[in-house]
Amino acid sequence: MKKIILIAGAILSLMSHSALSEVAVKRSTSIQWLHAVSANRPAEPDTQGLSRVYVNDSSSWGATNCRADAADIQNGDSAILELLKIAISSNSIVTIEVDDSLPTRHGVCKITAVWIK
Repeated sequence: MKKIILIAGAILSLMSHSALSEVAVKRSTSIQWLHAVSANRPAEPDTQGLSRVYVNDSSSWGATNCRADAADIQNGDSAILELLKIAISSNSIVTIEVDDSLPTRHGVCKITAVWIK
Protein backbone atom coordinates (compact mmCIF):
# COMPACT_ATOMS: atom_id res chain seq x y z
CA MET A 1 0.00 0.00 0.00
CA LYS A 2 2.84 2.42 0.81
CA LYS A 3 4.35 1.76 -2.63
CA ILE A 4 1.06 2.63 -4.33
CA ILE A 5 0.82 5.87 -2.36
CA LEU A 6 4.42 6.78 -3.23
CA ILE A 7 3.88 6.02 -6.91
CA ALA A 8 0.63 8.00 -6.98
CA GLY A 9 2.36 10.92 -5.24
CA ALA A 10 5.21 10.86 -7.75
CA ILE A 11 2.78 10.84 -10.68
CA LEU A 12 0.78 13.74 -9.22
CA SER A 13 3.99 15.68 -8.62
CA LEU A 14 5.07 15.23 -12.24
CA MET A 15 1.63 16.17 -13.51
CA SER A 16 1.48 19.32 -11.41
CA HIS A 17 4.94 20.39 -12.58
CA SER A 18 4.01 19.94 -16.23
CA ALA A 19 0.75 21.80 -15.69
CA LEU A 20 2.69 24.80 -14.36
CA SER A 21 5.15 24.92 -17.23
CA GLU A 22 4.38 25.99 -20.75
CA VAL A 23 6.10 25.86 -24.07
CA ALA A 24 5.46 29.22 -25.70
CA VAL A 25 6.08 30.31 -29.27
CA LYS A 26 6.96 33.89 -30.11
CA ARG A 27 6.20 34.73 -33.70
CA SER A 28 7.14 37.53 -36.09
CA THR A 29 10.24 38.85 -34.41
CA SER A 30 13.73 39.62 -35.53
CA ILE A 31 17.00 39.28 -33.67
CA GLN A 32 18.36 42.49 -32.18
CA TRP A 33 21.72 41.02 -31.18
CA LEU A 34 23.48 37.89 -29.92
CA HIS A 35 25.68 37.61 -26.85
CA ALA A 36 27.90 34.51 -26.95
CA VAL A 37 29.69 33.28 -23.81
CA SER A 38 32.80 31.12 -23.73
CA ALA A 39 32.79 27.57 -22.40
CA ASN A 40 35.16 28.92 -19.72
CA ARG A 41 33.90 32.08 -18.00
CA PRO A 42 35.03 32.06 -14.34
CA ALA A 43 33.36 35.41 -13.61
CA GLU A 44 29.89 33.93 -14.27
CA PRO A 45 30.18 30.14 -14.48
CA ASP A 46 26.42 29.59 -14.80
CA THR A 47 26.52 31.37 -18.19
CA GLN A 48 29.30 29.19 -19.61
CA GLY A 49 28.45 27.69 -22.97
CA LEU A 50 25.33 29.83 -23.51
CA SER A 51 24.42 32.42 -26.10
CA ARG A 52 21.79 34.99 -25.24
CA VAL A 53 19.47 36.07 -28.04
CA TYR A 54 17.92 39.53 -27.75
CA VAL A 55 14.78 40.11 -29.81
CA ASN A 56 13.47 43.37 -31.27
CA ASP A 57 10.08 43.33 -29.62
CA SER A 58 9.23 42.85 -25.98
CA SER A 59 5.88 41.09 -26.15
CA SER A 60 5.52 38.19 -23.74
CA TRP A 61 6.37 34.53 -24.29
CA GLY A 62 2.74 33.50 -23.83
CA ALA A 63 1.67 32.59 -20.30
CA THR A 64 5.23 31.91 -19.13
CA ASN A 65 7.32 33.84 -16.62
CA CYS A 66 10.14 34.15 -19.17
CA ARG A 67 11.89 37.49 -19.59
CA ALA A 68 10.29 39.10 -22.64
CA ASP A 69 13.30 40.56 -24.47
CA ALA A 70 15.69 37.61 -24.51
CA ALA A 71 16.16 33.84 -24.61
CA ASP A 72 19.19 31.57 -24.13
CA ILE A 73 20.56 28.78 -26.32
CA GLN A 74 23.23 26.20 -25.53
CA ASN A 75 26.26 26.76 -27.77
CA GLY A 76 26.19 23.04 -28.57
CA ASP A 77 22.88 23.49 -30.41
CA SER A 78 24.73 24.34 -33.62
CA ALA A 79 21.79 24.00 -36.03
CA ILE A 80 19.75 26.52 -34.04
CA LEU A 81 22.72 28.88 -33.68
CA GLU A 82 23.34 28.70 -37.42
CA LEU A 83 19.74 29.72 -38.16
CA LEU A 84 20.01 32.57 -35.65
CA LYS A 85 23.19 33.83 -37.36
CA ILE A 86 21.45 33.72 -40.74
CA ALA A 87 18.44 35.55 -39.30
CA ILE A 88 20.52 38.35 -37.78
CA SER A 89 22.71 38.84 -40.86
CA SER A 90 19.71 38.95 -43.21
CA ASN A 91 17.35 40.73 -40.78
CA SER A 92 14.89 37.88 -41.29
CA ILE A 93 11.76 37.21 -39.30
CA VAL A 94 12.09 34.21 -36.99
CA THR A 95 9.82 32.15 -34.80
CA ILE A 96 11.42 31.16 -31.50
CA GLU A 97 10.12 28.48 -29.14
CA VAL A 98 11.08 28.57 -25.47
CA ASP A 99 10.30 26.13 -22.67
CA ASP A 100 9.90 27.56 -19.17
CA SER A 101 10.15 24.11 -17.56
CA LEU A 102 13.90 24.17 -18.28
CA PRO A 103 16.28 25.96 -15.89
CA THR A 104 16.46 29.75 -16.36
CA ARG A 105 19.04 32.42 -15.56
CA HIS A 106 17.59 35.73 -14.35
CA GLY A 107 14.22 34.72 -15.79
CA VAL A 108 15.59 34.09 -19.28
CA CYS A 109 14.20 30.86 -20.73
CA LYS A 110 15.94 28.36 -22.99
CA ILE A 111 15.27 28.15 -26.72
CA THR A 112 14.12 24.72 -27.89
CA ALA A 113 13.40 25.44 -31.59
CA VAL A 114 13.77 28.19 -34.20
CA TRP A 115 12.10 28.71 -37.58
CA ILE A 116 13.27 31.22 -40.17
CA LYS A 117 11.15 32.65 -43.00
